[in-house]
Amino acid sequence: MVRAPLLPVAEALSRIRGAMQPVAAETVALPDAHGRILAAPVLSR
Repeated sequence: MVRAPLLPVAEALSRIRGAMQPVAAETVALPDAHGRILAAPVLSR
């Protein structure tokens, strides 16, 4: 059984934090007129 080499802690944390950042299409819009949450881009993933 061959194991992949472990990542340094700083690099692993950087990758995790990078993966948690939303991209522009995933941000939730809150229009003032109706107060609705338009989450279609998030749900379409």
